[in-house]
Amino acid sequence: MAPVPEKTKCYWYEVIHDLIPTRHRLHAINLSSSDICAQCMQLDTIQHRLIQCGQAPAQWKWTQEILAIILRTSTNHILQEWLQRPSFHFWPLKRQHAVLWIIARYVQFRIKGETELTTQDYFNFMQHTRWKLYQDKRRFEMVGNYLSVLDYPYR
Repeated sequence: MAPVPEKTKCYWYEVIHDLIPTRHRLHAINLSSSDICAQCMQLDTIQHRLIQCGQAPAQWKWTQEILAIILRTSTNHILQEWLQRPSFHFWPLKRQHAVLWIIARYVQFRIKGETELTTQDYFNFMQHTRWKLYQDKRRFEMVGNYLSVLDYPYR
């Protein structure tokens, strides 16, 4: 698994197992009067929170670009499904860990954070969490230098 804190793994676990109390889910069990997102007036689902709401499209696009650089492919091959179904394997293992680290941190930022957070906030979050990881002496064994691509400026 990705070299991320347990808290981050918990956020991703909740997303993977569809445990996030979205308005759509709460409305289905009569705990919410509406299934519409209060921010953008679209159906509030996990996929919506991760990819569509607020600044998510720009943040996801930047994340796709970063992952495409690491994987040496185009952004068309970076699938949205990876956020909820991370069923992929890359070699070497450090690359796999770096991809998992980035996706787990993206999910944490989108689920934990507020929808008003900007792409600059996301960029700063990724820089800060990478700095924390780089304080670990085993960092090179876990992700090598793959996360240096996070210096790539967002657009």
